[in-house]
Amino acid sequence: MAVARFYSGQEYSTWEMFSELSKAWGRKESIPVRELGDNRFLITFDSEKLWKKVLNGGPWKHKKDAVIFAPYDGVQRLSEKHDDTAW
Repeated sequence: MAVARFYSGQEYSTWEMFSELSKAWGRKESIPVRELGDNRFLITFDSEKLWKKVLNGGPWKHKKDAVIFAPYDGVQRLSEKHDDTAW
């Protein structure tokens, strides 16, 4: 899993953003995403290979604004996650 933050003040569609990113990652279907509020998201990957590609690749952008990803272990409370790369 990973958490992501979209650094933008413009309006956007979560579905559109992750459909676009999924295509950039070589996927035909959009990846499962849960909205967390404040332009933050929880992403579940179906393979370690894709997880590594997303976390180590990039820069990832939507509408010319950054989408930053950080690893998430699924244990730590998301409210306690203070990884500056994604928050």
